[in-house]
Amino acid sequence: MVKKSFLIKSKDGLDVKTITKLVNIASSFSSNIDFSVNNNIADAKSIINLMALNVQHNEELNIVVEGKDENNAIDAIIQVLKECQTI
Repeated sequence: MVKKSFLIKSKDGLDVKTITKLVNIASSFSSNIDFSVNNNIADAKSIINLMALNVQHNEELNIVVEGKDENNAIDAIIQVLKECQTI
């Protein structure tokens, strides 16, 4: 299991464009990937669940990845968050 936490720097929080990229990346891995904010948890492979988290600027985003490809998955997710200037 890999756990990471990030402060959301984007003024838009997690926007639709970023969420779409995250879901596409997360879905390409077999590991279970969960995002959480303020004790609300969402499956990172579900666009609806991630949208419902309503992640805002300056909130702490927690990511938990568990599975055989967890290290590759977390690296890919971090890359998307950096490319989208979210963290």
